[in-house]
Amino acid sequence: MKVYGVGRLTRDIDVVYSAGGVCVAKFGLAENIFNGKTKESTAQFYNIVAFNKLAERIGNLTLGKGDKIQIEGHLQIQDYVDKKGDKRKYTQIVLSSFELCTTRKQDTENK
Repeated sequence: MKVYGVGRLTRDIDVVYSAGGVCVAKFGLAENIFNGKTKESTAQFYNIVAFNKLAERIGNLTLGKGDKIQIEGHLQIQDYVDKKGDKRKYTQIVLSSFELCTTRKQDTENK
């Protein structure tokens, strides 16, 4: 499933290299969801992962918590077994492209 969205980083981007030399970037993204009936907003949180050159590109930017980006990617659901031996699922968005919207600093300066 394709995913498109705009949100704010919930933490700084973590970039690591696998044993095989693959660059992996991980970060969280929060999106405000507005409910027209109740007139209230709630936050939805997503785990984002990028690989190879895209991971290096986003990792080289000075993005941090609170910066707003637009993303495109696809959902990935993985099965795993937790420490208690229970089967669980982990959902993340695999990034295929992104665009910086604003930094938290820019938002503050424009107010």
